[in-house]
Amino acid sequence: MVLAFVPGAATADLVQVGLADFGPNTVRESFEEAPDYTNASEDTDNQTYPNGLVIPGKNSAYTFMQSGVQLTAPIPNTRGTGNQPHQGITIVRAEEGHGFSSYGSVNKASQLPDGDHYLLEWGSSLTPFSPFVLTLPGDGATKVGGYWILYGTSPGNDKLQVDAYGIADQYLGSILIPAPYVADWKSSFVGFKTSDGSYIKSIAINYWTGTSNARYPGVDMLMFDVAPEPIPGDANLDGVVGVLDYLTLKEHFGMTSATWSDGDFNGDNVVDRADLAILGDNFGASRANGASPIPEPASMALLAMGGLALLRRRRQQ
Repeated sequence: MVLAFVPGAATADLVQVGLADFGPNTVRESFEEAPDYTNASEDTDNQTYPNGLVIPGKNSAYTFMQSGVQLTAPIPNTRGTGNQPHQGITIVRAEEGHGFSSYGSVNKASQLPDGDHYLLEWGSSLTPFSPFVLTLPGDGATKVGGYWILYGTSPGNDKLQVDAYGIADQYLGSILIPAPYVADWKSSFVGFKTSDGSYIKSIAINYWTGTSNARYPGVDMLMFDVAPEPIPGDANLDGVVGVLDYLTLKEHFGMTSATWSDGDFNGDNVVDRADLAILGDNFGASRANGASPIPEPASMALLAMGGLALLRRRRQQ
């Protein structure tokens, strides 16, 4: 099956949501905190943007303390000299100004939705780099949003691509976002969530491969709703303990070096009868009802028969 991408549209696995879907408990990362200079530097030698470029993660992954979001750069961040900008991930201060070709120039903080900083993948080459990754704290988020940025030359055709990944690094889907004019940044919010309710643990931000001569993807005011504690037995984190979770546990039964998504619900790195018992105790529970109901007799019987067969198979191995 070939997915047809349309500007602003999501794949079958991601659903677009609006700013109104994010509430008072939403975590907001504005990239305005004072950088931890043990793992960041300021590009004060740059003649075009004096004091306007902060380079986070110059040696390793960088954690923003305001939100707990971790940044992983695709290449080592290198500081520029003279009028040559550095390559890597940059926190840009809007008051320093920044030209975005046909999209306009950032020259005042009022063009940004909140504050005066934004995160950008910067480089002196016209060839875009690999995606940079933002990993969300805890078990991830139920939805993610932001004001997205892309430097390009063809408004309406240049697009930003955001890929979403789950807690076990599994690919969840992608969304394409038309690159907005600078003047429209304040109204360019795009958010998304998964169609099945599974948690988003990280996002990779890049230009879309069908875009011509676009580079410098970025985001201003990243938002996300922190995922609640998973229900014991909910292997796929879709908010329901059911047959799919049992099938996951069955597939990985006996596995060592296992994770939650394999069926290891007690954290001992093994999928065994203890995890089967946890799943059985919570079978039928969901976030929607906020409880762990007693499974219906038919479901309990199926689970019991499957569990017995699973244990019997394990003993025979």
